[in-house]
Amino acid sequence: MSTIDTLSTESAVFKTLMTPLHECLTKNSNARACQTTSDLDWIETGVFRVLGENRTGRAFLQKLFHLGKGIGVSQFFSKLRSKRRLAHLEETQALLLDLMAEKRKDADPLLKFEELNSYQVFSGDGHYHEHACHDPKIDGSHRPTQHCYILNYRSLGINHFALAKIGEGVKKEHDIKICKRKNLKGLRQGAGKGIRNLYVWDKAIIDYAFWEEMKRGGVYFLTLCKSNLLFHHDKDLAFDSNDPVNQGVLVDKMVRSKTDESLIRRVSYQCPTDGKVYNFMTNLSKSIRPGVVALLYKMRWDIEKIFDEFKNRMGEKKSWSTHENGKTAQANFLCLTHNLLKLMEDKLESEGAVNKQDPERRKKD
Repeated sequence: MSTIDTLSTESAVFKTLMTPLHECLTKNSNARACQTTSDLDWIETGVFRVLGENRTGRAFLQKLFHLGKGIGVSQFFSKLRSKRRLAHLEETQALLLDLMAEKRKDADPLLKFEELNSYQVFSGDGHYHEHACHDPKIDGSHRPTQHCYILNYRSLGINHFALAKIGEGVKKEHDIKICKRKNLKGLRQGAGKGIRNLYVWDKAIIDYAFWEEMKRGGVYFLTLCKSNLLFHHDKDLAFDSNDPVNQGVLVDKMVRSKTDESLIRRVSYQCPTDGKVYNFMTNLSKSIRPGVVALLYKMRWDIEKIFDEFKNRMGEKKSWSTHENGKTAQANFLCLTHNLLKLMEDKLESEGAVNKQDPERRKKD
């Protein structure tokens, strides 16, 4: 349960948290002068909604009332449907991600791997919220709201990638279908010339033909190999077993799918801690060392930890709105709040305040 609920949007802590947004808001092309609720007030209210302990919209509005904030249903929840407000929120989130990339560039965990200098690296995955109270039934049942998020490995900034399209017999949109819907432009995310994007995903991302198509546009994928996939051995790839990065690598080779003869790189890695063997699949070239391939997949766990924070620390288990724009806005508020907290944590550490994890919790993690 969050302790921020004992504070207010006027508290020094909350104002410090929101400070990085002020620079972003001045650059926002979707800003408008509003007579009732300003863009800043609306975004602050959304962040406060995420951080507060009130799990229903009614309780949250009552909290705002007691804090003397003149924000009601029409000033916040109704505006979740607004196309303009959503565009403003998404642009603010994009500007904050750019700010994170600049402020956290010296903390980039991938800087030591020169072969990744031309890569932006992301992990992607789906996450669900319980349906909103008044969501209509889909094919006779209430369906959870399905989102797809991506985490930037370099800045640790998280972003909303897509809201799944369900209905008309579709109960769940598979991750690979979401990526295909976004296509090359969406997967490139505006990356400049010479920059390649790598997506580290779970097994739901496997599609050889799509991988090959995206590779021509500078987009790459990395995942675990499914146990039922069959391959022909094509050739072994040489690697330096004396390189500390490659410790635990058993095999690095090119294989061909027995179903369509697609050529895929496969790396086998044995964890030195528990002895478990992992088989990775990727369309990355051999210039990326196999040990780095294994490490990049291990880092994917960070996005799962953020989902746990969304659900258990922020308490965001249920959709706020029945409208697609409202559901997307909620996902962006979650990302915005996480990213602001990360920047605030950096600020506190720079001032000498370090969060020391409880030893017993560390053992569990």
